[in-house]
Amino acid sequence: MVDTLDVFQKAHYGDAVRPNLFYVYVNFPSFIINSGGAFSNREQSKWLVQSASLPGRSIGVMEIPFIGLKTKYAGNTIYPDWAASFLQDVNFQLNNAFEGWLEYIESPVAGIRANDLTYKTSVEIIQLDGRQNVIKNYVLIGAFPNDKADIPLSQDANDEPQIFEITFSYDYYVTSVSL
Repeated sequence: MVDTLDVFQKAHYGDAVRPNLFYVYVNFPSFIINSGGAFSNREQSKWLVQSASLPGRSIGVMEIPFIGLKTKYAGNTIYPDWAASFLQDVNFQLNNAFEGWLEYIESPVAGIRANDLTYKTSVEIIQLDGRQNVIKNYVLIGAFPNDKADIPLSQDANDEPQIFEITFSYDYYVTSVSL
């Protein structure tokens, strides 16, 4: 049988997954939402996310020597940090929310560190199809920002929006899996 375009299209259900069809929901801790600032909910992260990725994971490897050979066994799962870029809103509300979160985790001014786990929360990454239906959902559990990258300023960046990047650490993720 000769493969044809029709066979190819039917095998892929007539559409392809597109990397620009996604949402990211940062579920901010209650101390950020209740802080009295203008920032009020996770919707801003949904609309202001510029780029992100689906999270990765790898399994460590244990090597055990045996008569000059090494046999390999699965080790612990490793969840690398995850990053997302956000558009700067004109009032810096989302940026300020992240800075407040980082300040809560460790305040260089007060010299104190959060002594509870209320700074940990979840982040949802949702992949959509062309009809805006959810086709894959990742939830980062125990997530918190560990890095807010510097924001470049330039006289040459005339027709570009300002973007800032946040890197998160997290304990693990869960996902919707369809077999």
